[in-house]
Amino acid sequence: MTKTIFKVVKRSEKKAKQLRRQGVLPANVYIPKKDSIALEISPINFAKLYKEAGETGLIYLDIEGETKAIPALIDQVDMNYLGTSFEHVVFRGVNLKEKITANVPVEIVGEFDVPEAVLITVQDEVEVEALPADLPEKFVFDVSQLKAIGDAFTLANLDFDKEKVQLVLPEDEDPSERVLVSVQAQEEEEVVEVSEELLEPELVGKEEEAEKTEGTREDGAEQASADKSSGEKQEQGTEEKA
Repeated sequence: MTKTIFKVVKRSEKKAKQLRRQGVLPANVYIPKKDSIALEISPINFAKLYKEAGETGLIYLDIEGETKAIPALIDQVDMNYLGTSFEHVVFRGVNLKEKITANVPVEIVGEFDVPEAVLITVQDEVEVEALPADLPEKFVFDVSQLKAIGDAFTLANLDFDKEKVQLVLPEDEDPSERVLVSVQAQEEEEVVEVSEELLEPELVGKEEEAEKTEGTREDGAEQASADKSSGEKQEQGTEEKA
């Protein structure tokens, strides 16, 4: 197996904010039974490393000034609030001869094609125990194997070397009972039918309102006509007197 070596330097006395302004990514490595070491790394180089190793790939930190590279895992990655750039990284130093626990991601591949059904992801990572060098990079599952509603993918379906890797589960839990992905029936949209009896009062009310409005208009027109006629008569009377 090829070793993944990542070259870093110890952090200067500059604060983390100053480093980020200068395009440098602050980091720390925590080593069991030793003090942590503050580091500064290249964001571009770390992005490549993170894509390759993820959080379960064993890497060796080649720290400038140190005689031996430190075996480690990427333990924590902090992003800015937009999720567009790295803010801080924590490496976890490990002992190659001691088993550790880690969460291994589950990657779904293949084409899901079950009519009138949806694919539900219940759990997207699995906790395992193994030596650092034996940790799986990821678990891969092909969803095209799911053929019908009710089908599921459980811990028992995972493919890994059971002599080197153990699932971390309660003693009384069966791996076949821990569902990771399942196929469920697609929920139909509920159509609410409204009876004509419920609609009739509303229609009647609108008709009565329309009739009242029309009646008001007619009354107004008649009054206006009467006022106009009265005005014309008054004008004629005035002319005759003159």
